[in-house]
Amino acid sequence: MGKQLAQEDVVLRVGTQIDDLGQHREAIAVHMQREAHSFLPLYGLCRRISVGRLTTPIKQLL
Repeated sequence: MGKQLAQEDVVLRVGTQIDDLGQHREAIAVHMQREAHSFLPLYGLCRRISVGRLTTPIKQLL
């Protein structure tokens, strides 16, 4: 990612997107607390996230 982030600086947000075909897909955005405008969508990680808790340590996601 190019820069070091502390765990408390990062928030994972799980939401639903509608793709070009009208399908609803889960999407995860990594939100940098210090840069409120900076969102990095990560795809393919939904299987690693369960409701209310991370099943993969956040360091492995960065």
